[in-house]
Amino acid sequence: MLAASAPAQQPAKPSPEAARAYASAAALQDRGLHDLAAKEWQTLLKEFPADALAPRAEYNLGVCRFQQGEYAKAVQAFEQAARHAKDDAVAEGAWSNLGLARFNQAASLASKQQAAAAYGSAVEAFDQLLAKFPKSTQAGGAQFYRGEAMTALGQFDRAADSYRAALADDAAAPLHVAARLGLASAELELGQPDQAEATLNTLIAAGAVGQTGGEAHTLRGEARLAAGKPAAAANDFAQAAAVDGYAAADHAQERRGFALYSAGDHAAAAQAYQELARKFPQSPLAPGATLAAGKCLLLAGQREDAAFLLGALWRSDPTAGNAESAHWLVQALAAAGKPDQLVEPARQALATNPAEEFAGPLRFALADALTESPTGRVEALRLYQQIAQRDRGESGQRAAYLAAHTAIQLKQHEQALRLAEQFLQRHAGSEWAAEARLVAAEAAAQLGQTPAAIKHYQQLLAAKPDDDRSADWTLRLASLLRADSQWDQLAEMLAARLPTLPPDRRSDALVLLSEARQQMGDASASIAALGSLIEQSTDDARVAQALYQRGELLTAAGQLDAANRDFAAVAQNHGRHELAPYALYSLANNQMQAGGKAAGIATLRRLVTDYQQGPVAEARFTLAGLLHEQNQDAEALKLLDAAKAPPADLSYLRALCLLGAGRTEDARSELTALLKNYPQHANADQAVFELAWMRRETSPSEAAAQFKRLAADYPQSPLGAESLLRAGELLYEAGEEQQAVEPLKALVGRRDAQPALRAQANHLLGWVRFDSGDYAAAAQAFAAQLNDEPAGAVAATGAAMLGESHFAQQQHQPAIDAYARAIDPAPSDNQLAATAWLHAGQAAAQLGRWEDSLAWLDRAGQADQAGSQSDQIRYERAWALVNLNRTQEARPLFESLIQSKDGVLSARSQFMLGEMQFANKEHQAAVRTFFRVAYGYGGRDAPEEYHPWQAESLFEAGRCLEALGRKEPAQKLYVELLERFPDSAKARHARARLQQGVTR
Repeated sequence: MLAASAPAQQPAKPSPEAARAYASAAALQDRGLHDLAAKEWQTLLKEFPADALAPRAEYNLGVCRFQQGEYAKAVQAFEQAARHAKDDAVAEGAWSNLGLARFNQAASLASKQQAAAAYGSAVEAFDQLLAKFPKSTQAGGAQFYRGEAMTALGQFDRAADSYRAALADDAAAPLHVAARLGLASAELELGQPDQAEATLNTLIAAGAVGQTGGEAHTLRGEARLAAGKPAAAANDFAQAAAVDGYAAADHAQERRGFALYSAGDHAAAAQAYQELARKFPQSPLAPGATLAAGKCLLLAGQREDAAFLLGALWRSDPTAGNAESAHWLVQALAAAGKPDQLVEPARQALATNPAEEFAGPLRFALADALTESPTGRVEALRLYQQIAQRDRGESGQRAAYLAAHTAIQLKQHEQALRLAEQFLQRHAGSEWAAEARLVAAEAAAQLGQTPAAIKHYQQLLAAKPDDDRSADWTLRLASLLRADSQWDQLAEMLAARLPTLPPDRRSDALVLLSEARQQMGDASASIAALGSLIEQSTDDARVAQALYQRGELLTAAGQLDAANRDFAAVAQNHGRHELAPYALYSLANNQMQAGGKAAGIATLRRLVTDYQQGPVAEARFTLAGLLHEQNQDAEALKLLDAAKAPPADLSYLRALCLLGAGRTEDARSELTALLKNYPQHANADQAVFELAWMRRETSPSEAAAQFKRLAADYPQSPLGAESLLRAGELLYEAGEEQQAVEPLKALVGRRDAQPALRAQANHLLGWVRFDSGDYAAAAQAFAAQLNDEPAGAVAATGAAMLGESHFAQQQHQPAIDAYARAIDPAPSDNQLAATAWLHAGQAAAQLGRWEDSLAWLDRAGQADQAGSQSDQIRYERAWALVNLNRTQEARPLFESLIQSKDGVLSARSQFMLGEMQFANKEHQAAVRTFFRVAYGYGGRDAPEEYHPWQAESLFEAGRCLEALGRKEPAQKLYVELLERFPDSAKARHARARLQQGVTR
């Protein structure tokens, strides 16, 4: 735009000298010798200051100074030319060039203030030109540079107007490209990116190439970026960067990276930035581009690549000036999950004493990394505390919170609680207050300060009821209330919070609510809570757990049918849940408790068949016990091989099953081992009992001794009494009757013995006493038996033996009373019954109750199925008939008894027949009968038991002979009686007969 020289026409009347000087200076100027020309112009002005050529000389001096870059001197020359010009041509050129000189002067000034003043002066000069010479051919150029000056002054609206005016002036066509670029820039600054893009579209469409093309695409990229079209902008920047020789290609590449970053294509942005550093390694933008590439890789998720790039950048210049690269390297390593690798560069960077904008984050990153390692947390805690002391702002608050958080990670709960509570006192309104309160709550909980922990959680929920973690806090608070047994508060809190909880956490809350209600004694509410869980939850596992728990509660409440439905539902609908086998186990227990042993066995079979986990081994043990009860011991033994129970219990049940399976020796070995290994086992007494029982046949004495030891060694055992009984039985059966007395008496004396056992002991003790002839003691024992068990299995036998004991003592009425108790039911031993009824008949006879005697004897005859006592019964019957004067009935009985195998009874019967003959005055027949007794059973050599009847017969035969008048033979018989049986009851009578009747 600069006018190189003054107009060609000469002014009027110049001096010749001045004209020559002017021509010389112009010649130098035309040849580009501006320094020499300037001196000539200065000489001319000095020598001819008032000459008509002086204004033109001033103008041309300004041109030379401008061309020399001496803009201040050029300004002075153009100002003088404009002021002194005598014609419009000089004035027009002077104002135009003055504006341009001032514009260039402003661009060269370092002081922004001076530059702004110079730009303002340039605008004033251009305005003078436009005002004075609106039709000037320099107007378009003036408008262009006026726009440039306005742009420099930040007056973009006025700049845009000037650029548009320049574009409208065809004379300024050479400046139109630059004007469009300037206009687009101004429109961008005015926030008109779409207009700027349209302006540039025109330029680019016209075929802008080279530097201009680069600038145009760069500027359109900026416009598109400002318009929110970063992808399109990236394309423009790429085209600009690809222009050969484009001076700002590195800048365009940098802007391309930024545009891609803005478009969210972080990976492509990283490539663009790396391409800048690769293509333009000397560019001042290269280090920043590498840093930006690292950031973009980090944003693209390529954390390890970012760390590699940023690590190289940091290592290339590990100084405070490059601390930003260390900062982002640390961030990349942290994001890559390599906190251990970031510690060293963070420490290195901090050691350079970097700017605080990087030092702070580096300290944080280092502390954060150290917290990942248990060994580094102590240092991390110290760093967080240092940061909190340095920075009272947001970062310091966060550090103060993290210090408390790190302390709790270190399990330094007291310090964690102190730091958290300090934070809450100082920063109650901080965004980290809730986190600090959470730390305080957990620290208090870990310290056992449950009330404080509860209070913190309550405050936390009150302050942040809608926090994403409020469900977790609710359940944690619930667990603390549960631990503190604050069941009422727990139930109240959960009931209020339930509607706010998500479905999955609501299930957890309902479980706790159920427990709270249960602890409060409200089983129905507890069951109802679980019912709500079952209805609402879509989590099969949670439903299965709730069904199982409800089943347990219903079981405890005695609602076995409802409980069993829940247990069955777990097994049927949630068969793969871990609680399914437990549900089957509980179901089986309930079934057996309700008396459904068969159903329980079936359920246990299903459990041990279908499952490998859970209480399967325990179920095998239980099932084995049930099968043992049903004598299925072989199957039970197989189950016990894989069963689980206390070892002693397993051993004991195995022994019982071995016994049941007939494997006696194996059972004995098992029981012996049990007693050796587990002498204090709950069933040790039973083991001793079984061992003794097994020896009862092969070694009864040893078995008896074991039974006695059981009672002595296990005084509280329920088997103690029975053991004493078994010992007594074995000793009695072994013929050691007196030794049997000790255990039997011990049993009778036990207060804990069951009446039935005492009855059996007294029964056996009665036999021992009876057999030993101690009939009084026997009677006492049998009476005690009947007192303990009046209707027991051996009650009839005991009653019969009580009668026998009294009978042996000639206590006839007590004997009859006892025998009467044995009538219905009668003793199972017919022989004993026959003997008892016989003795009852004899006792009645002793009391003179002959009809009763006959009745008892009839029973005796019916009981004597073997006939072993038939002769004695017939004899006693005949005797009763005699006493009832029914001799005709008695006589044939006596006659039949004479042939009895029992000699004594035969002799007695023969004697009684003689008595009846005597009574009927059949004296001769009677004498013969009496003689058969006296001499027919061995005579003088007869056994002693015959002597009473021989003595009686001798006496009665003598009387018969007296009745026949044959006194001498009678006298001989009386003498013989006194000789043979001097101590008999009849001796006295015989002596009297000799002294009285016979002697007379």
